[in-house]
Amino acid sequence: MWSVIRKLDTLSKNNNALACIQMAFYEFHGLIAGYPRYIKSYNYYKIAADLNHPAAIWAIGFMYYNGYIGEKTNEDLLKAKEYFEK
Repeated sequence: MWSVIRKLDTLSKNNNALACIQMAFYEFHGLIAGYPRYIKSYNYYKIAADLNHPAAIWAIGFMYYNGYIGEKTNEDLLKAKEYFEK
């Protein structure tokens, strides 16, 4: 599995949206470090979202809405809304 993760990480550094989404999923569910790393997950999703990948855009909204990133303030909820509307 580690060779797959290394390859996905390399692809994500070359702006491969699908690799970014897979790495974000692994980080979000703690499959790499043994515990969730939401900021790392967000960073991978952000790369894919900037490439207009709809699943990544939705995932960032989900993370803001549920407080995985940010502090679930009104500003964070507005960010979530913006992502959901994209």
